[in-house]
Amino acid sequence: MFVRLNRNSQGKAHLQLVRSYREDGKVRQQILLTLGRLDVLQSTEQIDNLVAALGRYATREKLVDLSKDISVDQVYFLGAAHVVRRMRNLRKV
Repeated sequence: MFVRLNRNSQGKAHLQLVRSYREDGKVRQQILLTLGRLDVLQSTEQIDNLVAALGRYATREKLVDLSKDISVDQVYFLGAAHVVRRMRNLRKV
């Protein structure tokens, strides 16, 4: 099974759950379920909820969404001069 992105004649994208199977030596595909319009699913966070619900049954490791787990309060810029200075100090050793 896999998820397919299908666009209609108006250009709207829909997500579909599809299964592949063989029949008479040929690969066939059957649409099991249309999940809905992609833009609506994304705006209502239904995709995230579906992935989280399915993830409970996964046997492999889950990926960590760093954008939710890490916040950046300060940013430090390390310029080229700083890097060259550090490299020069390493050569003296």
